[in-house]
Amino acid sequence: MILKVIAYLALVLTIVPPFMFLADSIEVEAMKNVMIVGFVMWFATAPFGFKDQKTS
Repeated sequence: MILKVIAYLALVLTIVPPFMFLADSIEVEAMKNVMIVGFVMWFATAPFGFKDQKTS
């Protein structure tokens, strides 16, 4: 359960920063840093957090 929450948080960290950059809320380097953290978190947690889901 906790891995799934972390995976979703990581996905948010990957998707939201480009929109914040377009709105001039953050600089490009901050956007890149946040997206890298989200990318690493996603690939570290998603395989384990979602492996128990059954496919139909």
